[in-house]
Amino acid sequence: MAIFRFPAVRGALTFAVAGMAFLVPVAAPGFAVAAPMGQVATTGISTSVSPDLSSRVAELTAPYASPTPPGPGATLDDVRAAAEVSRQVTALLASAGDARGVFGVGLDLVEARAVLPYEEHSSQWARALSANLVYRYLSAVHAEFSGREVPAHWVRYFDLARGGGVGSDANSVDRAALAGYNAHLSVDLALAVADAGSAPVNYGEYLRIVGAIADTYDEIVARTKAVYRIDLAPLWSAVAVPVGPQGRGGVVRIGDQAFSSMSFANGLGMSRPESRAQSRAAADAQWRSVDAAIAAAPVRATF
Repeated sequence: MAIFRFPAVRGALTFAVAGMAFLVPVAAPGFAVAAPMGQVATTGISTSVSPDLSSRVAELTAPYASPTPPGPGATLDDVRAAAEVSRQVTALLASAGDARGVFGVGLDLVEARAVLPYEEHSSQWARALSANLVYRYLSAVHAEFSGREVPAHWVRYFDLARGGGVGSDANSVDRAALAGYNAHLSVDLALAVADAGSAPVNYGEYLRIVGAIADTYDEIVARTKAVYRIDLAPLWSAVAVPVGPQGRGGVVRIGDQAFSSMSFANGLGMSRPESRAQSRAAADAQWRSVDAAIAAAPVRATF
């Protein structure tokens, strides 16, 4: 799972779920402005996809065909198996110059450098969180390459990535990458919190996982540049969304600690029947806000 902490924050956002209050730092108002809701258009770049490639990716991800993840009983072996499948999928896509592997580059690095080492000595809850999160990504990949219905929050990623490849218009590929992180962190992370049977007591370990992952940001940017020849840093820095009533509570950046804490709160809400629908709507709204910010950001990645 990929969660990043950016240091330049001030102010605080307070929210509560299931009787637990969260106080997390956010950037000051005016640090960045998210545009009104909009659509992201692909650049029109075409990519020829080999039927053999599609068949191979669909075959690799077949164990993740069901949209229902393993739940709180997922094990460390499940985390390892999913990470290995993701690595193989990314290698296939990257070697073919298919930009649908751009998110996988960062995910695989995080799994190898941060998640798996942490999970060797973590709780059952943390392992279930990681396993369910990667499962949901691989399930979306399987849907994409097998012709099934892709989860709505992943459609933008695949649409943008399908329009670009290695050496293509960076404006399509870097936005595809951020669209992948948005789907992963706004919706799938919240769903994984619910899938893992989370409780407020797990929030402390959740933050420790964030800490284990935070230092991989520079490596992700470097690795993505090496594989797909795009620089994610300018766009990632430009994408921020307002929070609080009428957006007056400051802004958060995708993947920073406040952003990830919002996903934890949404996940707790989704795990309870009385708040499930409202919390899912909040996660979807979080996704839409980031989607709009990605669409509006003027930054073009550099090679």
